[in-house]
Parts: sequence; structure tokens; C-alpha cells
Amino acid sequence: MLQTSTDKPKLLMNLPLAQRKAILAAAIQEAIENKARAGLTEFAQYVDPNAAKWYRAPHLRRASDFATRITQTPRGRGILIMPPRHWKSSLCSEKLPAWYLGNHPDHSLIEATNSDTLALSFSRNIRSIIESPRFRSLFDVRLRRGSNEVQQWSLEQA
Repeated sequence: MLQTSTDKPKLLMNLPLAQRKAILAAAIQEAIENKARAGLTEFAQYVDPNAAKWYRAPHLRRASDFATRITQTPRGRGILIMPPRHWKSSLCSEKLPAWYLGNHPDHSLIEATNSDTLALSFSRNIRSIIESPRFRSLFDVRLRRGSNEVQQWSLEQA
């Protein structure tokens, strides 16, 4: 006999409670990871759970939408102007490059800042995100073996 989609909830309800909880938890986790792969704000919240609530701020959502549009536009460029200490560096100079490279591991990025110290700090933070278990649960890429320099590194399929 063929099972219809309306039979699935019935089948789930016939399972032991612990098994139902495990199935639902796995489905929820998969949905969260799919959203993190697809959206910059959700990615930032996923890889930085301690600061997740801050990435929901309206100004950062607008910045995320702006940055995402730029990544989807061929030769996209833009200038984001916000006051100091509004998390634009965390979102656009750290999370955005990691999210973009996770989705496009064959692409290259150049991060430019007003000082070497700041550029190296961003590079270290991006590398740290890419090496994190949360990033690896989303994307099948890793730092290329031998890419030990902070100034220049690349990715490869895991």
C-alpha cells in the first residue's frame, strides 16, 4: 500500500518518544543549518552563537541585505557607512568573507583596510571561523594544507 504525506505524522506518532524527539531535533538542526548556508545574518548567528542576538538588530539586517546583494551582483561594489562600534566589521569584514567563501570556495577575496594590523586581525578571525566545527558542519571546505600564513591562504574541498 502506498503511503501518503498525511501518513507520515501517523508513522512518527507510532515511534517511541525518545526516537521522535531525536528525529525532530535532527530536522530542526538541518533547517537551522540550511538557513545559515543561505543567509549572512543566519550564518553570523550560527557561527557566533554568543552574539546571535546582536546580529538580529535592524541596522545589521539592513547591512547584511546590502552585503548579500553585492555578492550576488557581478563585479558588485558598495560602501557601507555606519558609526563606529556598530558591528559592521564583525559582520562585513569577518562573517561575510567566511560565508561567501563557504558558498564559493573556488573564488578569491581581497580584504583591504587602513592598516596591516587590522587586515591581519580580520584574516585571523576569518580563518578561525573557517576552522570552527560550526563552519565545518555547514560547508565541505577547509584551509588548504600548507596555508599557514595569515596574509595569504586558500581553501580546498574537505
